[in-house]
Amino acid sequence: NGLRALEVDASDRVASLIARLGSLSGNEAHQSLVNLVDDSELAEWKNYLKRTLESQRVLIGDASYVHPSMEQVQQTLDNGPPANAADLAALVNDRLEEVSRRIRGDNSNPWRQFWNVDRYGRPTETRPEESCRDAILAILRRELPDGITAEPERSYAAGTRADITVNYGGINIPIELKKDTNDSLWSGLRDQLIDQYTKDPATDGYGIYMPLWFGLEDLKTPPPPPSAGRRPATPEELQQQLEQGLTADEARKVSVLVLDVTKPGE
Repeated sequence: NGLRALEVDASDRVASLIARLGSLSGNEAHQSLVNLVDDSELAEWKNYLKRTLESQRVLIGDASYVHPSMEQVQQTLDNGPPANAADLAALVNDRLEEVSRRIRGDNSNPWRQFWNVDRYGRPTETRPEESCRDAILAILRRELPDGITAEPERSYAAGTRADITVNYGGINIPIELKKDTNDSLWSGLRDQLIDQYTKDPATDGYGIYMPLWFGLEDLKTPPPPPSAGRRPATPEELQQQLEQGLTADEARKVSVLVLDVTKPGE
């Protein structure tokens, strides 16, 4: 009984120390928690550590939030420059929705930029992911206000690169693209966007995940989710399934927008 009591006491002390570390919003405390999560000798504490790390990320985001001035608020309302990362993310999401509408409804047929077509203009096969990114980037740049830039291949943690980054005044919003045929369609949201790109302080935790829906039924795409869920049959179902994988805190700052690039009317 005495040994058991000591074990319980030691466990409570460890939990208390982890919680105390998670209550701190500094970079050193954050990195310490990240290192503890990756420590194989603490496997039995991994879930608790991950929950604490997630709570700490919310704390860090709240602590780093910069309240806009009244002048900045008015400028944003007047389609002026964003006051912070939240404003920039909202603006980019709005512009990407406009990109989506253009791809589906513009009479210049921009959907063709995502496909190889035959001599009759019928889609035959999807274009490479990099080509699709360039097509989106070109349309997005035309939609952004002056002073806000969009660039391809910005470097983030561990030498990784986001497909597109929108920049303004020292803040940036990473956008990660994935064709619905990509093997990392389901894992990219967390493994790349959340765990790598949105950790950059300049993002304040904001990011956008943008799968491209080609709807190739004969190729059985997109691949089924890693859980027992069924394969999505529409872009709306794919977006819903990806959003369900976000925690409530992540959903505050990370958005999913599935871009339908199929030929309109088919």
